[in-house]
Amino acid sequence: MKLLLTSAGITNEEIANSLVDLVGKPLSEIKAAFILTAKNNRDIPAIEAMNNQIAQLDERSISYDLADPSFDSDWREN
Repeated sequence: MKLLLTSAGITNEEIANSLVDLVGKPLSEIKAAFILTAKNNRDIPAIEAMNNQIAQLDERSISYDLADPSFDSDWREN
């Protein structure tokens, strides 16, 4: 499993290109996890920041799952 962790999402081409290089697939073939409880920014309300970051994934045709670790059913052992 390869991970690219960002706190602001896919905000620019450098991050998008790094993700493509890391995974070796076009953005449209990448599956991302968006962790809802990871956002804690006092400058931007959390719901606004999350909506912006989800929009970034949608704009780049990246499929994603929303994950909320506060609910045990979202996490499974492999």
